[in-house]
Amino acid sequence: MTTITDTQGKRIVLGGQAVKHYEDGGDYIIHPLFDAPEAKVDTEHLGPLHLAGASRWSLIGLRVYLVFGMLALLYYVVQVATGAIH
Repeated sequence: MTTITDTQGKRIVLGGQAVKHYEDGGDYIIHPLFDAPEAKVDTEHLGPLHLAGASRWSLIGLRVYLVFGMLALLYYVVQVATGAIH
């Protein structure tokens, strides 16, 4: 464990947790970027995500919408490139 002193002169005990404890009983919150890294979740053993019917159809509709949008953009670019639109 490491003990440091903050700007107010209080001593802080650092022990690798997100909440550090002052020696006088107060707590000190450490930003996640400065905290000790945590073990990552292994996603190799997870199966496919199960969606409800409404969610599945919403995502299919979004995919179709995006494909039609890209086709419309491609059509416009071809028209501009061939001089059909000035």
